[in-house]
Amino acid sequence: MPTHHVEGNLAFSNRTQGFYANHHPGGLNFINNTAYGNSRGFDLINDVEPRTWPADHFLRNNIAFSNSTDLINASQALINDEFNTWNLPVGATAADFLSLSSTGVDGPRQADGSLPVLDFMRLTPTSQLVDAGENRGAPFFGLGRDLGAFESGMAGDFNGDGSVDAADYTVWRDNLGMILTPAHYDEWRANFGNASGGGSGSAAVPEPTLMRLLVMFAAVAGKVRVQFAKPQAKRPRLPLTTLHSQLTKSRRRLARTP
Repeated sequence: MPTHHVEGNLAFSNRTQGFYANHHPGGLNFINNTAYGNSRGFDLINDVEPRTWPADHFLRNNIAFSNSTDLINASQALINDEFNTWNLPVGATAADFLSLSSTGVDGPRQADGSLPVLDFMRLTPTSQLVDAGENRGAPFFGLGRDLGAFESGMAGDFNGDGSVDAADYTVWRDNLGMILTPAHYDEWRANFGNASGGGSGSAAVPEPTLMRLLVMFAAVAGKVRVQFAKPQAKRPRLPLTTLHSQLTKSRRRLARTP
């Protein structure tokens, strides 16, 4: 039985379902989708031979917000769902999104067929849903995949502060081999100096070796105090007549010595 893969989609303001399994006999994959303002966010109904073809749906990194029902017709004992908003201790709120207005979404599509770039349903930089997803091999910004259809942030900005700078190198270094890879260093280097509010920066990229030396120097300079030896006072030079007199007395003592 074929498994359909549904990824990176936005479903909103639908009278019935946002995402619908439509009685599919077998599992469906729902990855990084956003369901907003629907009667049913994710309707996973499967009533065709459930014993032979169980509803083994796979759901990761999805957002269900402000639907009449976020998840329906699916027992979580029969589906594989993690890292979705309904799995979080606190679900999504309006404060997680830049905008809830769909104005302009029906405008011209981008060259690749994707939706126009709008604030609608995109996450704010401070949203709890940023970097909260499971990394499944797709590109991401920051330290992990965001939840929902739209990845926020910018390339090389690993700490999510809106600019690519030396602080992001520190984050890359501390997470190398765990979350980030050597390829992410190339990404940071290529985007160094960029900021979310402007274009490409012109700052010179500091080399990692130089950055490490500067950090080490700063640490040592903060702990070590350099002390200079005080110059010793010069002994006064004796006059020649005094030296001659002392030398004569020394000779007389040696002459009297048996």
